[in-house]
Amino acid sequence: MALKRFVIFLTLILSFLLVVAAYAQKTDTVVFYNGDRAICEIKNLSQGKLTLSTVAMGTISVEWRKVAYLSSDKNFEIVLKDHSTIYGHIVHVDSARNVTLSFGIFTETVPISSIVSLFPIKKSFWARLDGNFSLGFSYTQGTENLQLNSSGNVHYRKKKFIHSLSFNMNASANPNSQSQKQDGGYRLEYYHRHRIYNSFDARWERNTELGLNARLITMLGIGYSPIHNSYSVLSMEIGASANREFTVADSVTNNVEAVVRVSYNLYIFSTPKLFINIKSSTYPSLTIQNRLRSNFDAGIKWEIFKDFTFDITYWGNYDSHPIDENALNYDWGLTTGIGYTF
Repeated sequence: MALKRFVIFLTLILSFLLVVAAYAQKTDTVVFYNGDRAICEIKNLSQGKLTLSTVAMGTISVEWRKVAYLSSDKNFEIVLKDHSTIYGHIVHVDSARNVTLSFGIFTETVPISSIVSLFPIKKSFWARLDGNFSLGFSYTQGTENLQLNSSGNVHYRKKKFIHSLSFNMNASANPNSQSQKQDGGYRLEYYHRHRIYNSFDARWERNTELGLNARLITMLGIGYSPIHNSYSVLSMEIGASANREFTVADSVTNNVEAVVRVSYNLYIFSTPKLFINIKSSTYPSLTIQNRLRSNFDAGIKWEIFKDFTFDITYWGNYDSHPIDENALNYDWGLTTGIGYTF
């Protein structure tokens, strides 16, 4: 009997501790324009979505523009539209949605719309990661043609730096031929005030239709974001790159190119949610006369249910003077797949 009472007592204690643990971090308050109020833990603000952990509903994401008021005693990494970063906490939000931020002995008041991201400073390395992965394939019995495509990227932000890893793979094969288009690499972005940033890229590319077996690339650039808010980002970048190209015929060339890039990301919080990404890169050669290369990518992601998307991507590669004289000047593809965002 004594053992039974001890087990019951221990069960009650554990249940109490679990409830306390569940509520321990739910000390933040978020009020929405419709009057709803959430007692929660603010996880982060990214891409126009404020992610909250609640007791009743678990982890949820809401549109940042629907937030009328919030309060928290935690310290955050607060990133503004001009890429300036404040390490402090939210003191007050007034009726005009102006946020007073405190950092050290200083305070600053900014419109709530100028805050593009929030990250609790004590978040772990893994919690600072975000990205997505997509996979798709098709098979045609009549031609025995198999197509496979996949892509993915991971971003890690630390203070003024963003580290990114990405890859894209498109391959098709049938009894008569094979084709491969692949690329991947690392990108570093360092942000200054006034929406200016520097970038460094180290990448690898392959496109057998353009006669390219491998291209090793390093790039340095400087960019400017005239539009940078919670829902859309427009970036323009110029720079220079050096690359080493290997053809399918085993010849090797070294090149220096200028780089001009434009990218645009748009997040539409409708039902379903839409994520639109467009990127154009142009490479005028500085070592091969009249050579011009360009890459274009455009993608749409529909969120079919939480964190899972249906993806459509168009890509095109152009080279006015392919290093293999028998290769095509232009190659393009349209792919679909199922993606996961984290």
